[in-house]
Amino acid sequence: MADTHRKQLTKEVTRTKAKARLRRAVVAVPIAGIAATAYFEEQDFQEWLIENPDSTRREYACSIATLSAEVVDEVLQELPKTLRPAPETVLSIVPECS
Repeated sequence: MADTHRKQLTKEVTRTKAKARLRRAVVAVPIAGIAATAYFEEQDFQEWLIENPDSTRREYACSIATLSAEVVDEVLQELPKTLRPAPETVLSIVPECS
């Protein structure tokens, strides 16, 4: 039973990674990339809307901006200390969302 669950989980992780690779490959082609980016963003919004049915695109944009800033901050923290901006600097670029 645990082995079956582990195989299923591995399959889902592999599938998610493959999906992300495909997205990156399509986005690398300029014209197709623009269309693909719009399509994937709309798809992500629709999935988010299922979990947040009473929300708006503005709330989605604020949520994504906040999460993106946090991820950028985490990545930047891996830089040498002399090159690393303060976390407040990165998080200050997020628009005010209330």
